[in-house]
Amino acid sequence: MTTARILTIAFILVVAGSAAAFDVSGTVTDSLGAPAPTVEIRLFDGLGNPIGIPLTVTDAAGVYTIVGLPAGSYVLQFRPVAASGLLAEERPATIVAANLTLDVALTAGMILSGYVRDEAGVGIPSIDLQAFNRDTGTQTLTPGDDTDATGYYDVVVPAGEYDLEWRSVAVGGQAWIPVQLQQTILTDMVVDVTMQVGMFVSGTITTSTGLPVVNVNLDFIDVTTGQKLDTPGDNTDLLGAYTIQLPIGEYEMIAKPVVTDRLVAGHNPSLTVVADTIGVDMVLAPGFVLSGLVTGPTGVPADGVDIDVSDTLTGETVITPNDVTNLLGTYQ
Repeated sequence: MTTARILTIAFILVVAGSAAAFDVSGTVTDSLGAPAPTVEIRLFDGLGNPIGIPLTVTDAAGVYTIVGLPAGSYVLQFRPVAASGLLAEERPATIVAANLTLDVALTAGMILSGYVRDEAGVGIPSIDLQAFNRDTGTQTLTPGDDTDATGYYDVVVPAGEYDLEWRSVAVGGQAWIPVQLQQTILTDMVVDVTMQVGMFVSGTITTSTGLPVVNVNLDFIDVTTGQKLDTPGDNTDLLGAYTIQLPIGEYEMIAKPVVTDRLVAGHNPSLTVVADTIGVDMVLAPGFVLSGLVTGPTGVPADGVDIDVSDTLTGETVITPNDVTNLLGTYQ
């Protein structure tokens, strides 16, 4: 077979095996139709993995073009800068099988911004902000939500009730304790956060027969100030284990099992933390459910009444978490 013949066959095979490529383009505007410049467009596959495309940003007229995409299904994210006050948007399962025009109108939201600093007032970089809608429990799309070199962050969220959490995403950095905050956001808002370096504290909660106790909520109260600390992720797992972070100090520790487990709450009145500490375990004793109804003089249910229980022999108060009556006047 001649060399020319071999080259011809190879060329035909390459052309036959090459995949078609298409362009995706469009215009990004705000809800009033004004162009939205400097909006970054990112692509992901169905598993959430990023698709490697050149940096694509809308121009001054809000126009963008992605060139040469293979046919397939893509998730498109449109990420405006926070200063625009526009919400990021995700278009799931966009099928590209030909040249596609995709115009997007972004909705205005509320700008949430602020600084994350240490106790000395120095900004902390690489702190990630996550915002969860309290009504739905879903995470709000907030691209670019890590703090910069000065500790500054800014994102855009819809008006609503949020569970906010700031946590470190730096690799090999200091063990900053996550900060959680419940916040109502109805207008642009500045929320500054102070973070502390923490020590890891871990242990296991079991029954008197050695079985793990699942979903025990742990409280840590500063003995000096009487303040209960925010300790994200402080519920025990399926093995009864937990790991949390605490600043150096002395704490009162309370383990609060769910009532249906019929276990007495655990109590450690003095836990000293000066370094990472393992083996802070508790054994919960079996107990009985005490419940009832509290009413006022006219028989109306009494909400918010605190129930205290004391041992008549020792005079000691029994730790009884969730011992405040509800709107129906009942407690358990």
